[in-house]
Amino acid sequence: MEALEPLVQSSIQAASVTYDTKSLTTIFEQCKTVVEAELQMLYACRNVTRNPKARDLHVILSDSASQLRDALAEMQRNINRMASEAGVILGVVENISRSIALTDETTSQTITGTFTDAQTRMISALEEISRLATDMPLTPPESLGSLALRLSERYSDLATDSRLAIATLSSPNLAQKLRVAVQKLGTACIEEVKIAGQRRAHPADQASILKIFSDKIFTNIRGY
Repeated sequence: MEALEPLVQSSIQAASVTYDTKSLTTIFEQCKTVVEAELQMLYACRNVTRNPKARDLHVILSDSASQLRDALAEMQRNINRMASEAGVILGVVENISRSIALTDETTSQTITGTFTDAQTRMISALEEISRLATDMPLTPPESLGSLALRLSERYSDLATDSRLAIATLSSPNLAQKLRVAVQKLGTACIEEVKIAGQRRAHPADQASILKIFSDKIFTNIRGY
């Protein structure tokens, strides 16, 4: 019983940092299964203690212990898988978040070029981001990791070039509009990556996840 409280607390902590509602529900359901299995085993232990010669009670105890082991093993497999998926997605989200923050920084003197140079590269990045956003809903879950990583790389390129474009614009108003547009696109990219993470985490439940697929990324791209 002493192990139950740490298990429950750890499940709550894991759920608190899980952006995926389905994973959150799975964590709680599996925690509940483990707790119930342990309680059943404890009841079986009590009954065996009271009736040590009753063979049927020993069988029940053995079955209860087996069910507890299976429940723990299943929960451990699921947590390990979630941790792996979360690590990939979290890293990509952090990269995009850093790129968004970069657009608020003053342009370094080492960054040189003209607005036309920046515009050309930004258009190229936008075209690839648009293609990636179109391809990701149709891509098998196991291949989404590389696309999400590429999406973050191209957004990083876009954010870097936007700083040059912003610095070379003569109109502060236009510069601010461009900055905001790039930041909104970054937020849309993060949403896209999170949905990709949900698809990777739940490959058997693609239909329901795709229903929540957001078109914000396309709206922001058209905003340029």
